[in-house]
Amino acid sequence: MNGLKLEHLLLEPLEQRPVTTEPAMNHAQLWAQSLSLAAGLQARGIQRLAVYLEDAGLLAIALLGAWRAAFSVLLPADLSPQTCPPLAEAVVSW
Repeated sequence: MNGLKLEHLLLEPLEQRPVTTEPAMNHAQLWAQSLSLAAGLQARGIQRLAVYLEDAGLLAIALLGAWRAAFSVLLPADLSPQTCPPLAEAVVSW
């Protein structure tokens, strides 16, 4: 399978291209969910957010959506009490 360049991931949805297997998600679903998230972030005026997700598919959606909306994303290593409070001033949303 040929890869897609990162800058082309959100240009045209490809239903036949699988992205994840558990749970199953194709490129068209990744595309739609990423663009929907981007629109939601823009509507809320959020510009900086922290994202911690263990699911790689959901993380891809979050990162692509934020990238499309031109937002900054912090990726904390965990959600421990030592990690989260210092980031609270740097981000608008988790």
